[in-house]
This record gives sequence, C-alpha cells and structure tokens, in this order.
Amino acid sequence: LKIFSAQLNFDFVIKEVEDGKWGSVNKVTKQWNGLVKDLLDNEGDIVLTSLKINPERASAVRFSVPFLETGIKIIVALRDG
Repeated sequence: LKIFSAQLNFDFVIKEVEDGKWGSVNKVTKQWNGLVKDLLDNEGDIVLTSLKINPERASAVRFSVPFLETGIKIIVALRDG
C-alpha cells in the first residue's frame, strides 16, 4: 500500500472497525455491522482482509474477482461514479 501510495500519489489511513465485527445484517432492522457497515457509511473506502463472500454481503458491497485462492478479498462500497 505504501508503494502504491507513493507511485499513484494518494494518502491513506489504516483503521480497525469500532465494533470489531466482519459484517452481518440484522434480519429485523436490515442494518449492517462491522466492515460492511463502515463501507456503507463511507467510513472506509476499501477493506483488505479474508472475508467470506456470501449473498447478503455481495448484495451490499462489491467484491473483487479472486485471482488467487488465498482467502484474502478486497471489497469496496457500492457507489456511483
């Protein structure tokens, strides 16, 4: 990330989600928690972690196409533009 930042001229901040959760949706309130919530609330732009792709998460955020099966996925919030 440091190399990309230098080459592409952008800044970044690495942070952990406050609730420490991966991201699941409450079936009653339809509210997300964890990593997914941070993306949806524009608290983060990208997540780098080993996060299982499931239908609920895939409907809320966009996952990268796995190019190597390591368990690590990159997801970003669905946004226009």
